[in-house]
Amino acid sequence: MSGILQKGARRFTTQIGAAGVPDAVTTTIPLVSTTGLPTDTQIEIIIDRTDGSGVLTPSKEEVVRGTVSGLNLISCIRGVEGTAQAHAAGATVNSFLTASMWNNVIDYIRDTPSRGLIGGVINVSVASNNLTVAVKTLQGTDPSPTNPVGIWIGNTLRWITEALSISANAGTNWFNAGSAELATIEINYFAYIGYNATDGITLGFARIPCARLYSDFNTTTTNERYARISTITNAAAGDNYVNVGRFAATLSAGAGYTWSVPTFTNANLIQEPIYETRWFSPSPVVVGFSGTPTKNMKCRLQMNTLQISFDVSGTSNATTFSVSSPFIFNNPSACNNVRPGYSEDNGVALAASRVDFTNATNIMNLFSNGGAGAWTASGSKRAMAQFFVEI
Repeated sequence: MSGILQKGARRFTTQIGAAGVPDAVTTTIPLVSTTGLPTDTQIEIIIDRTDGSGVLTPSKEEVVRGTVSGLNLISCIRGVEGTAQAHAAGATVNSFLTASMWNNVIDYIRDTPSRGLIGGVINVSVASNNLTVAVKTLQGTDPSPTNPVGIWIGNTLRWITEALSISANAGTNWFNAGSAELATIEINYFAYIGYNATDGITLGFARIPCARLYSDFNTTTTNERYARISTITNAAAGDNYVNVGRFAATLSAGAGYTWSVPTFTNANLIQEPIYETRWFSPSPVVVGFSGTPTKNMKCRLQMNTLQISFDVSGTSNATTFSVSSPFIFNNPSACNNVRPGYSEDNGVALAASRVDFTNATNIMNLFSNGGAGAWTASGSKRAMAQFFVEI
């Protein structure tokens, strides 16, 4: 980036102070007035753009960048545009949008393509139990040609110039978020912006944070990798998508599948690319017990890696033991034969037990020893484990 951003002041005019600017290297510029000039960023002034009669004097003009301090501009960079030179007391001083300031804005945008939306935010709301995600300007209005929202998609800066939103209405088990593991639990969703030449810019959201192409999503509404996207009429596998933020929402259980959202804060509505969820606590489906076993699970998704820990215990009524996950496993063979941190069978602590993952399902099967041993179908059994697995 070629420089920091500078603010300006509308219709600002003053003169060089009585001390004048005696040479081309002085870094403190005296001003008659600094009223109205920003003090929280550097600024740029134009000295001797005109004479006292308003006649342009291009041979004397100099752009100077510095910081306001009292009636002085200090720590100045001289000759920002053109040649640094001396200026007499009383020389005119103006504040305009200079080429340097504009170029810094462009460089800032160009050199920071990972900052998410430019001049806009993701807005999330629920009305009549339906969830809507929209792009809004910083003023809270829909984007327009005169107040657009920018986004880098690949190496191209594209501009959203009209209303852009997508809804997921109640009554569907969207993303399988109404499953036994996740229904009524606040979980994280990731907002995406995509593009193809026919549909233009699209907006979507999904449970997975790591998508880069349209083909990374599933097209079945109840699949955990599904993305709800504003327009897919001409979507193609290679369409680019970029993660632009994260928000929290809850889908209820049962056929109603109604949406709710929390009061949003900087912790649960993130307005920048983010590739992990917060820790959340699913309610796993557990098999191999009578009554209601004690089950505690904590999860966090980072890119396509699920970090999961659980502690399940209760009265055994089967020789099998399985625990469900909030995500389906993808080629988890490298994680098979994981050793739980602690396990016991029929009330006796085990020297060795193991967890296996079933590919393309969300089921973890536990065994009483490394050789896939059965559990006692009576008494108590328990397993505690923590591991990472690809989804």
